[in-house]
Amino acid sequence: MKYKHLVIILFVPWSLHAQNKWNLEKDKDNIRIFTRQSDHSKFDEIKVECDIQGTISELIAVIFDIENHVQWVYNTKRAYIVKRISDSELYFYTEIYSPWPFRNRDAIVDIKTWKDSLSNKVLVEANSVPDYLPRKQDIVRIPSSNVKWTISPLNSQTIKVNYYMEADPGGSIPAWLINLFVSKGPFESFSGLKERIRLPQYK
Repeated sequence: MKYKHLVIILFVPWSLHAQNKWNLEKDKDNIRIFTRQSDHSKFDEIKVECDIQGTISELIAVIFDIENHVQWVYNTKRAYIVKRISDSELYFYTEIYSPWPFRNRDAIVDIKTWKDSLSNKVLVEANSVPDYLPRKQDIVRIPSSNVKWTISPLNSQTIKVNYYMEADPGGSIPAWLINLFVSKGPFESFSGLKERIRLPQYK
């Protein structure tokens, strides 16, 4: 994976988002899940802190292996690349299972990555672009989602990941229900990610 080298770190610090306090929801297997109430949405924001055995390049390879998101990203039914812009940016489609009686959700996501040449940190940012493809019957298009990964090397075989997500799932799912189980998806995904990154194809 090639990175665009930037002198300035192109990401917004979490401190510039909603000023509500982060609440620790889960701390298990070196995965810490935090939530907080959003200032501009009825859905909680999510933060994950996790140390992972692996390298930055291996993690980027897993994240950009879109078709295999079904193997580790929680409740993903299908995912595929829509358009590849460069080695560091692409658009992909994903469909997510929703519990009965709610309809599945889908999203088209613009995902890109940069490396800061001074800090050696890598940013991955993924933003939904809901009108990029026509909507499908019986599937609710996610109207907005924003994900940021900040990845830092701790040593030659361990990386530190800070992950932030805010999203509106759309449709009629009550916010209180989403917020009640908001830590489950990130924990299951990061548990799967820690296993996935060990596979030889990402070395």
